[in-house]
Amino acid sequence: MEDHAFFPPTNAFTRLPQDIQWHMFSFVANMNAPLEYDTFTDSNLLQSTALEDLISASQVCEAWRNILLRSSSIWAKVLRLDVLSQYSEEWREEILRRTGTAQLCIMGRIRGPTRIYAYGASLISGQWHRDRIRMLDVRVGRDALSQKSLWDTFLRPAPHLLTFTIVFEGARNLDITPRGSLLFAGDAPRLRNFCTKAITSTIDSSWSRNIRRLHLEAAAFGVADILEALKHMPTLEYLDIHYFAGPAPSLLPAEESIILPNLADLRITNKLELSLPFIHAICPSNRCALIWATIGIAHSPVSNDAALMIQRALRRFSSGYFKSGKVKSLRLALGEGRFEFGTTSSVYNPPADIFTDLPGDDSAFYVNLTSGIPAQTQWMLLSSLSHLDFSSTKRLDFRPLRPFMEASEDMDQLSVFFKALVSVETLSTADEGTTFILECSMDASCLPALRRWELHNSIESEFDVLTFLTSRSNLGLPIAVLDLTDNQVGDWGLLESIEGLEVVWEVDGIINRYLCGSGDSGRLNFGYQRAFALAWQAAFT
Repeated sequence: MEDHAFFPPTNAFTRLPQDIQWHMFSFVANMNAPLEYDTFTDSNLLQSTALEDLISASQVCEAWRNILLRSSSIWAKVLRLDVLSQYSEEWREEILRRTGTAQLCIMGRIRGPTRIYAYGASLISGQWHRDRIRMLDVRVGRDALSQKSLWDTFLRPAPHLLTFTIVFEGARNLDITPRGSLLFAGDAPRLRNFCTKAITSTIDSSWSRNIRRLHLEAAAFGVADILEALKHMPTLEYLDIHYFAGPAPSLLPAEESIILPNLADLRITNKLELSLPFIHAICPSNRCALIWATIGIAHSPVSNDAALMIQRALRRFSSGYFKSGKVKSLRLALGEGRFEFGTTSSVYNPPADIFTDLPGDDSAFYVNLTSGIPAQTQWMLLSSLSHLDFSSTKRLDFRPLRPFMEASEDMDQLSVFFKALVSVETLSTADEGTTFILECSMDASCLPALRRWELHNSIESEFDVLTFLTSRSNLGLPIAVLDLTDNQVGDWGLLESIEGLEVVWEVDGIINRYLCGSGDSGRLNFGYQRAFALAWQAAFT
């Protein structure tokens, strides 16, 4: 190891009590706060690692070095495999020596040249046999023999294991996890987080009964196998399963038969026939977040029984969640076999940190059913949502598709839903959504709090918009702001007659505003402005 010159402490940090310094070093050494590496996407989320930061800190001054060398638990939390593999054997041994007898947290990649691969695998295997691993979060390269050898390690007991996250690259084509193999020899009493991709090993109640977070991706488990396993996970708080294998069970479990009283976040992506059994059978906590997305194209229409199951499940999950007051913004998209409803901030990805105790602010309610949902079923689902508590919802993104709204009863159904949105202040529409707003007959009970309209498509007749805005004013519910950022086409000067209306639009990152009735309506002639700008540009080029 190299010798380093130490510098005398000169800042306020070094004058803090040593126990406070220790706690701050401990935070720096946490690879999950924030998470520095995402195993599932194989991407670094931070430029430097906790291990590198800790080594640098230990070389600042003698006081820091003394604190850190006495802190084996801190060094045990920073074993990043792909960083260690770049160090000399002497450095690796020194870092491991500094961990003392503390329980280890190991993260990173095992891939690359044989010697690097062998080091990562041997470190995991050796420490596993010593019962020292507390957290394992690794992505393993494509070498089939090495994968098989490493997997055999995980068939041994793991009495101290808290988190197990592993991705075997190309594992679906490599028979490394023979069905029936018992992970951890059935002995992992402290296991709380289990996250894997493309494995076939059985989820056995002997080691899964205390799990709080379960993430299964592209797994070869059957639906029935997973459902059966969930029955024995009463402490489960977070469940994320997607792209898992079929077939669908021949006999569905009873509705709400899988009681998961602590489940606060459910995320599922698969074909409708494979995901519906979970939504139907799981009975979560009262305000459980839900992200449910279907994939693929249905080969047959959704049956009446399936439609009723979807409706009941959607009503059940949404009722509790919307009472939480979390829903500030909604998105509704209907038509062409698609039903999309949920919070607009929802993005269907696993959270970056899958080791936190509870779902954070990223939890959401979002349903996106794309498997050929008939229009009749979509209306049925929408009607079941009209009873929800939308008192905290301030924004609606409305994106219906034709030929969804061709009958008068379609307009009536949407009007009923709009009447439930008593607190929505901002409406965003495009294409058919705009058409609905302009053609429907809205009374004072529809969107009574609406004050801002964002128009995201070109309009054939600006006069239709003027008519709608005038009707709102006549109801005593005037629109205060019209946002034309994505609709800078044509001459909107006729809006000058609606005194007090603020028209806003953005050009090159600059927000422009015009208050109607100010006497300068030419600013709203976007065709003229564009021609003037082009002429000005041509004159100086």
